[in-house]
Amino acid sequence: MSWIDKILPSGVRSEESGKRSSVPEGLWKKCVKCEAVLYRPDVERNNDVCPKCDHHMRIGARRRLAIFLDDSPISNRSIGSSSRTKNPIKPVSPARRSPPGRRPR
Repeated sequence: MSWIDKILPSGVRSEESGKRSSVPEGLWKKCVKCEAVLYRPDVERNNDVCPKCDHHMRIGARRRLAIFLDDSPISNRSIGSSSRTKNPIKPVSPARRSPPGRRPR
């Protein structure tokens, strides 16, 4: 028996020091601002914002793009199909132009 075993109370001593709990790693996340321990799926569902203090946590570029972009492919989306273009220059068609060498009056 070592000297540390003599000092420690019986409740602190652990015969099962090699045995770990069944909680998976990375299940909990700690808020930097309020230091609350948060359940990671709840934080991800809330777009990486702390539900207790509304602190926006740092996220990577891929996660930010996944939040920002929708899941539909680009080919199914048409951007600006309902709007018509307006041309402020109003070019003259070739049929309405004057023949070469003559100036319009």
